[in-house]
Amino acid sequence: LTAVTVISLSALLTIDLAGGITRGWTVAETAARIPLDDWAFYNDVLQKYPVLTKAATSGTVYGIGDVIAQSVTEGKEVGELDMGRVTRSLLAGFIAHGPLSHVWYLVTRLTTSI
Repeated sequence: LTAVTVISLSALLTIDLAGGITRGWTVAETAARIPLDDWAFYNDVLQKYPVLTKAATSGTVYGIGDVIAQSVTEGKEVGELDMGRVTRSLLAGFIAHGPLSHVWYLVTRLTTSI
């Protein structure tokens, strides 16, 4: 089990996500390169599917934000979290905030350039 975990993590951490090739990076190269490749991948997806990407990003952040709010502010443990509330927060970000923000910034950019 340990060997499979080590091999899997090694394979994951030595892949160039943007180019899809193994590079055999050192730990320092991995720490420096993976965030850049992830950012390039995110921007590529954002160009292809802007509304869906913004909805997913917003929903994720809303959900994580509610988990943090319940954990830190209310002092709840993981098992005590109100998952219905987390789901509602996630859906609010996914359905409302992400798509509406996309439209808002698009309209704002168009009206300010006129």
